[in-house]
Amino acid sequence: MLYNPNIPQAASKRVISQAQIRANFTEIFNSFAKNHSPLGNNDLQGAHNILILRPQTLDPATTATQTAIYNKLVLTVPNLFFRPNNSQTPIQMTYPSIKVGLQSTNPDVYFPDQYSFVAGPFVFYAGVILNPTNGQVVNLSPVTTLRYVGVCVKDFVGTLVSSVAATNIAGSSFTINFQAQVGSTRDVYYIAIGN
Repeated sequence: MLYNPNIPQAASKRVISQAQIRANFTEIFNSFAKNHSPLGNNDLQGAHNILILRPQTLDPATTATQTAIYNKLVLTVPNLFFRPNNSQTPIQMTYPSIKVGLQSTNPDVYFPDQYSFVAGPFVFYAGVILNPTNGQVVNLSPVTTLRYVGVCVKDFVGTLVSSVAATNIAGSSFTINFQAQVGSTRDVYYIAIGN
């Protein structure tokens, strides 16, 4: 039996409504137990063991003594948000994807272009560009607005006239600039933050 909010009726006799009320309490107990420690567990009764948040389209309003954690769709992907008190600007706590780790093993070969997520919403990129050319444009994915790009040279062979730099930072791309003698090779490592 499903929970029935219309039990008992004012005119119901206890003989009739007692079984209905008992069935309602059983349904409440069973529903509650799906995402909580069971009632009767003295130490943890009622504690959540799973929290499922349905997506919503609007940020909830909060008062001076409230904060909110909620699920909201970002381009059809559910993400977790935190809203500070007094309906301050919401902070995105999750991101729809990350790319980290190994692309193959034996020996371990890491993805040359990796990114993760920092709440804010910021996306943290890190990677290596093997032997780039001067003026090479690097386009990062997923697309964000870059706030910081740092580059450094590793495995340099030859004569470097000046250091490497990230220039023309716009959208989710930047340009690698350096001066080196012909025949020089290098790998450029980058760290970037976008939102």
